[in-house]
Amino acid sequence: MRAPQGAFEPVYRVPLEVGSGEIPVLPLSIYGSVALARPLDVPDSAVSATQFFIYLFDAQQAGLAGLSFDEGRYGVLGYVTDGADVLRQVRPGDRVAAVRVTSGQERLVNGGRGAPGAG
Repeated sequence: MRAPQGAFEPVYRVPLEVGSGEIPVLPLSIYGSVALARPLDVPDSAVSATQFFIYLFDAQQAGLAGLSFDEGRYGVLGYVTDGADVLRQVRPGDRVAAVRVTSGQERLVNGGRGAPGAG
């Protein structure tokens, strides 16, 4: 899903045209962004839609506009708001012990009811 700023409805399966001025509502270019692992322009890839990654954005390696070169290609779900200082210590095989939605729960399918860990 992509949602350019100012858009009324999100657009699915099409990456943003960041070079043409489309800026996402939830940008990837923030340290600790949580995004779907599947690129928006590869909807039927082998990577499951249930997988995600935590982006360790580094502004020193960004493009001229200060954005990630992958900006607009991945659907951002939210951001790490607590514990971002330990993100660089995470290694493959580590497990996420808990996730808490701090805002926007009303936008989840079924309001978050029935989701693992939802109360």
